[in-house]
Amino acid sequence: MYCNIFFCVLNCSQEIDTKDKGSGNSDNIVFDINNYKVKTTEILSADGAGGTDTYTLIRNKFGTDSIEAPDLYSSNHTGFTHIQEGYDALVGNYFIFYIHRDLDKDRDYELTEINKQRNEIKIYAGSSDSLKCINGETFIYQWKFYINSGMTVSTKFTHLFQIKAVDGDDQQPIITITGFKSGINDYIEIRHNSSSSADYVVLDRSSWADIKGRWISVECIMFASDKGYLKLTVRSLDGSITYLSAEKNNIDMWREAASINRPKWGIYRSLEDIGNLRTDEETVYFSDFTIKEMEKK
Repeated sequence: MYCNIFFCVLNCSQEIDTKDKGSGNSDNIVFDINNYKVKTTEILSADGAGGTDTYTLIRNKFGTDSIEAPDLYSSNHTGFTHIQEGYDALVGNYFIFYIHRDLDKDRDYELTEINKQRNEIKIYAGSSDSLKCINGETFIYQWKFYINSGMTVSTKFTHLFQIKAVDGDDQQPIITITGFKSGINDYIEIRHNSSSSADYVVLDRSSWADIKGRWISVECIMFASDKGYLKLTVRSLDGSITYLSAEKNNIDMWREAASINRPKWGIYRSLEDIGNLRTDEETVYFSDFTIKEMEKK
C-alpha cells in the first residue's frame, strides 16, 4: 500500500522525478544489492535511564566530534541538553532531539551569518573507517524516527536526514529527507542534489501530516559513484504502509574531490521563513542508527 499524496501545488520548478535515470543508455550500470554481503555492522542505540551518558554513548560509536548540538557551543543555547533519551513500548529506548525556534543556532555561527539552526549527529573524517563511505563503496543505513504531532515546517527546509560529502564539492547535501511547505500544503520529501550548484530534484513526496505522530522505519541503500545507486524507503514499522520510496540507477552519488560520503541525522532547518515555525519546543525521536558496510560476494 502506498500512501504518497500528490497535490497540484509543487515547489516552484521542482518536479518529482519518477523516471529511472538509467533507462536508454548503453553505458548504464544496473545495481543489484543481492551481489553484496555485509562486511561490518555498527549500531548506535539509546540505553535509557541509568545507562551511559547520552553524549558519551554517541561519541563512543561515531567519534569525539560527531555531535552538533546547540549546548556544545558557548555562543549558542547552553544549559539545556539537546539530545536526551526516552522509552517507548514499540521501539524500546530512543534518542530525543530537541530544537527551540527562538533560542538555538547553527553551531557557533551567529544568525546574522547563517540564519539556520542545527541539532545533528554525524559521521565525519575522524569516525571509524567502517562508518565512512569512500568512492565505489556500498553502504546501508537503517533507523527509526518519530516526528511530534504538532511540529510545523516552513517554505524553506527542515532536514531530518542528510547524506553529505566531505571535502571538495560539499556545500549542499547529496540526499536529504526534508520537511517543506508549499502553499497551504506540508510535505516530506526525498531530495537529490547532483552538485552544490545544481537545483535539487524531488525523488518522492508525501504528506507531512501522514508521517507525524507515529514511528517510521527507514532504509537507505547507497552505492557511492558518479553513476551510483540509491534506494531509500520510508515505511510504517510493520512495513504495511510505504510513505516514501525512491530507487535510482546511475544517479550521481559522489562529489568532485570528495574524500568520503557520510550520513547526518537530527534537525537542521532554515529560519528564513520563521513565521511558519512554531515557537514551541520541537522534538524528533530517533532509534537504532544502523550502518552496514557492504562488500561484493
